[in-house]
Amino acid sequence: MIISMAVLVPLLPFLGALAGLAAGHRVPGLVRPLAVLPTLAAAGLAVAVAADLGRGHHLDAGTRLTVTGSVPIELSVHLDGFATLLAVLVGVVATCVQIYSTAYLRNDPRYPSYAALVSLFTAAMLLVLYSGDLVVLLVGWEVMGICSYFLVGHHWENEDARSASIKAFLVTKLGDVPFLFGILALGDASGTFRISGILQAAADGRIHHPTVIALLLLCGVAGKSAQFPLHTWLPDAMAGPTPVSDPRRHHGRRRHLPGGPAAPGLPALLGGAGRPRASWPPSPWSAPPCAPSPRTTSSGCWPTPPSASSATWPVPWPSATATPPSSTCSPTGPSRPCSSSRPGWSSTPPTPTR
Repeated sequence: MIISMAVLVPLLPFLGALAGLAAGHRVPGLVRPLAVLPTLAAAGLAVAVAADLGRGHHLDAGTRLTVTGSVPIELSVHLDGFATLLAVLVGVVATCVQIYSTAYLRNDPRYPSYAALVSLFTAAMLLVLYSGDLVVLLVGWEVMGICSYFLVGHHWENEDARSASIKAFLVTKLGDVPFLFGILALGDASGTFRISGILQAAADGRIHHPTVIALLLLCGVAGKSAQFPLHTWLPDAMAGPTPVSDPRRHHGRRRHLPGGPAAPGLPALLGGAGRPRASWPPSPWSAPPCAPSPRTTSSGCWPTPPSASSATWPVPWPSATATPPSSTCSPTGPSRPCSSSRPGWSSTPPTPTR
């Protein structure tokens, strides 16, 4: 029973990805259920597998996949406490990503392919965790790389996204080459690609140069997880959609908010340099010229912000000789500042203190 559930854990997101691609734009109402429900079911089954296996136990089962003439390749399952715990984590996080993406990308015309790629990525991660054969594990490992390439380049009409996807693919493949050599070295030394057989060979001392092999495997891990020196692709990968990258890159970008153009509330609260307009004391550029003061009923005027070509940082304090840009201000001359009734606001620059 536990083997059947373990097989279904990566299989359900994979079938959901295929069904989502098949439905696509033909049956748009099925795309979101096909993205969320299989991943949610896989997370539930992963919890059941972890509960049935218990602590301190492991399970191996498999069948020969193909005859190679030397080291066989087997379709096997290797379950232990570490693998089952990580599978639960992957299932829960992937479910949260899929649920969030249904609203975040609801107006994206390429959402069906995005959801299918996320499901396929989830299935590949679960295959890596549950696989008992290193060659099958390598298949899931490479599928993850392909999905990353397409997800980073989701907005392919942008040059940044296209170049970032290519860079991520090439840098991670640079780490996958020694990773492949490490797998081949393990199979040659132990006579099998089964993880259980490799562990037994290592315990018997039949694996020569284990440190070199470990470093080869570490290169693949470093490339996939963006560790030094294969970390350079990660900052550019922020060109992908926020649910599969860092949300900080969208600070202040309105088109990437969950509500898109229909959600003006949050951008309206953001001032220059990402500072909230509700902060006090206010920024000199925190409101348009001659806009009504939010704390009083009178009108307070602010000088027009400098142009992009002449802007400096830090923002200069409004000069006392600023000329009001609109006739709605009280009559002032060149040497008199625009009046404001905001408490705590002064037209004279503060005295610098040390």
